[in-house]
Amino acid sequence: QLSRSLALATMAFVVAGLHVGQGHQAFRDTRAASRCSRRSRVKMEVESTTRTAAGAITEYFAAWNRRDIDSAVQFIAEDAVYEDSLFPKPLMGREEVRAHFQVVAKAMPDDIVFVTDLMIGAADGKSAAAKWHLELQSGSMIPFSRGVTIVESDANGNIVTGFDIPEPSLKIGGIMVRFFFPVIFTLLRLKERATTK
Repeated sequence: QLSRSLALATMAFVVAGLHVGQGHQAFRDTRAASRCSRRSRVKMEVESTTRTAAGAITEYFAAWNRRDIDSAVQFIAEDAVYEDSLFPKPLMGREEVRAHFQVVAKAMPDDIVFVTDLMIGAADGKSAAAKWHLELQSGSMIPFSRGVTIVESDANGNIVTGFDIPEPSLKIGGIMVRFFFPVIFTLLRLKERATTK
């Protein structure tokens, strides 16, 4: 009778163990499926998120700091119009922007990098402005190297219009206000009068 009881108890223990093992396995399978589902959701969310204009500026500056011009121009739309206020004409299209970047990169030492001081992005993500400065990789800021970049992006997050306003090394604001602006305004008024006659 005792041996029979021991045998039944042993069998019950084994059966219970099988159920517990199956339960643990089912729990592990459920957790694995949940993790897989979360990964899928995260992947879908990442894939469905469009790069914003602010993100384009950030990635563009990072590529520029590596002097990776090919990666930098990937954020420029093929038909982009990019203006630098230090130059007389806008850059038309990605290839002109690439050529301009290559010239500037050759003239700029490799240890000079862009540092973003302030980034402002529109709520719709399609436009952004960044205030920046240049500094050595050692951390020393370069004088007269501040600037502002303003961009608009398309539905894919590529820059379609860009406007760079670097800080001028010659501070001639007083001359502009006292002499240059009055001359320009006078010429404009004369032109308007001539066209209205």
